[in-house]
Amino acid sequence: MVRHLWRLLPVGFRASIRGWIESLIAFASWACLWRWRLALMPAKHGGTVFLGRECCAGEAAALLDLGAVARTGARAALGALRSGRSAVVSEAYVPGALRVPRQVRVVFPTHSGRMRLSSRRRALASEHRVRQAAGDAEVEHVHQEFLVPFALNRHGPGAAQLKLSTVKGLAEHGRLDVLLRGNDPVGAHLGFASVQGGKRYWVGCRVGYPRQVYEDSRRLADHNAINFLLQFRHAEDAGFDFYDMGESLARPEGGLLQFKKRMGGVVATCARHNCFWVRPPQGKAPQMLWDAPLFGLERRGLVLNVGLPDGLREGEAVERYRDLAFDGLAAVRLHATRQVSAGTLDELKRHFCGTPVEAAPVPGPRSHPGR
Repeated sequence: MVRHLWRLLPVGFRASIRGWIESLIAFASWACLWRWRLALMPAKHGGTVFLGRECCAGEAAALLDLGAVARTGARAALGALRSGRSAVVSEAYVPGALRVPRQVRVVFPTHSGRMRLSSRRRALASEHRVRQAAGDAEVEHVHQEFLVPFALNRHGPGAAQLKLSTVKGLAEHGRLDVLLRGNDPVGAHLGFASVQGGKRYWVGCRVGYPRQVYEDSRRLADHNAINFLLQFRHAEDAGFDFYDMGESLARPEGGLLQFKKRMGGVVATCARHNCFWVRPPQGKAPQMLWDAPLFGLERRGLVLNVGLPDGLREGEAVERYRDLAFDGLAAVRLHATRQVSAGTLDELKRHFCGTPVEAAPVPGPRSHPGR
C-alpha cells in the first residue's frame, strides 16, 4: 500500500524526499563522534592530519593522492597540527580551508550531441541493444553475476554494494537494463528518473559486467562506453533533459572522472553535506595543489583549485593541466606564492577556454588559502 502511494507522488517531490532522507542519514552517521579519529597520514609535504570517521580516511587519502592510508596516532597528529607544517583534512569545518566535495556528478544535456565516442565504438554500438530485465529472477541474476562482482573487481572488498531489495525496488520504479551484443548479455545498467531544479534527469545508479568482460580491459572499455551511449539515447527518446552518468570520486585526475570528461560530460555538484575541509600546509598550497589539484564547493558552484609553484618554465603550467579543462566549472583558481604573471594568466585563460580563471590572494605568513 505504502509503495503504491509512493509511486503516485510526483517524481520531483519523491526526489526531494529522498534527498532529505539521505541528508538525515548522512548527518546521523557524521554525528557519531565516537567513530572519529585524529591521525597523521604520510604525505610529501610533511604529513596530513586527518580528523573524521575511520571509514572516510581512505577516501580522503584518495582525494589527495596520498597512496597508502597508513597513519600514526593522535599524539603525532596533534604535534603536526600545532606546527602548522602539515595539511589538514577534516570532516568538521576548519577555518581557512577549502570545502572539497567527496563526489561529483557528470551529466549530459540531451539532444546536445555531447556524448563523444570514437567511430569504431559507434560502429560497434550498432551491434548492441538493451533489454529491460524481466521479473525478480532475472533481476537477482543480474545483481549477483553483473553488479556485485564488477563492483568488487573495481573497488575491492570495501565497495559500496546495493542490497538486492534496493536493486529490485529501483528496477521496479526505474529500469534495470541488460546490454546485449547479439543475444549475449555483456553488461547491465540500473537507472531511475529524478527531477532537480525543474529539469528531468535519467540517473545512472549502477553499471555491471560479467567476469569475461571486466577481466578484458579492451572489452570493458568498449562495452562501458556503449552502455552509457545507449542509456543517453534512451534519455533523449524518453524526453529527459539530462542523462546523469552518476557520481565519481572528486579527484580531478581520477580515471573514471577523466573517462566521463572525454565522453563530453559536464561536471556538477553532489549533496553539499558530502565534503571534506582541506587546509594546505602554511606556504605550501601552490606545491600541494600542483601535485594534487582539488575541486572546491562554493555558493557559485564548483571551482577547480590548482597550484603554481615557483620556478615553472614557460608552458609548463598548461602542460601540467592539459587534462583538467572541465565543462561546468564556475571558475579555476590559481594558488601561488607570488602574484601570477600576466603571461601565465593569459596562457591558462586560453587553455581553460570559457571558464573564468582567477588568482587566489597571495597568503601572508600566518594565513591559509581557501574560502
